[in-house]
Amino acid sequence: MVLATGIAHASYAVQSVNTTVTISTNNTGHVIQIVEFMVSNQSANQYSTARVALNLTVSAWESLIGSQQVNYDLINPHSGVKNLKLLPGALTVNGNHYVADIILNYYVNNVTSYKEIAPRTFYYSFNPDVLNFQSSQSGVNLPSDARFNIVLPGGSKIISVYPVPDYPSVINYTAHNTSMISWDAGEPLSKFQLNFEVKESLSAEVINFFGKVYSELGLLTYVIVGGLIIAFIVYTYYKVR
Repeated sequence: MVLATGIAHASYAVQSVNTTVTISTNNTGHVIQIVEFMVSNQSANQYSTARVALNLTVSAWESLIGSQQVNYDLINPHSGVKNLKLLPGALTVNGNHYVADIILNYYVNNVTSYKEIAPRTFYYSFNPDVLNFQSSQSGVNLPSDARFNIVLPGGSKIISVYPVPDYPSVINYTAHNTSMISWDAGEPLSKFQLNFEVKESLSAEVINFFGKVYSELGLLTYVIVGGLIIAFIVYTYYKVR
């Protein structure tokens, strides 16, 4: 696949795209998208010049490379992406041409929703509306040169998933120990579904509790906690006397 960019002899070819979204328990997804592509000898100078141009956007790189795969694979249709870092890599010689990669590092809100179903146990559902892979008449599909990885929060148990992941080859639906699932080239994603359960540790519950208290009370939280500690010390002192 060699795609002209409008400049004579300038050509690029996307070789692979590896997209990983790490899901946090607050429904935010941290996306790292690595697009690897071939750069012809004639295009090396053009690429090197573009790499140091600080004002190039994702759409500008998409136009330069000539491929729609240089784009956001996940995006919230309402709030877009957050905190984008665009990192074009250095050229590396590979035979009679060069290879390089562009890393898109960004955050997407509301990739999941959740509800508490038991003490310290939460049921999460992935939001398929954030998927932004290429579309066909049958819907969203994973490109033939792409891999899609989802890193789950610690203590996750898969409840249901479709299509069946390529990794791991066997999913344990009874244990809270699934850390990542992946799909390889060509998987249909139009009916994508992922539901999982997270069992929160007691220490995490305590930390989250004080985090919520701090968000409501601010610095007063430290005064309250400090007062409780002093009260406990005084109580212990007089108890042992």
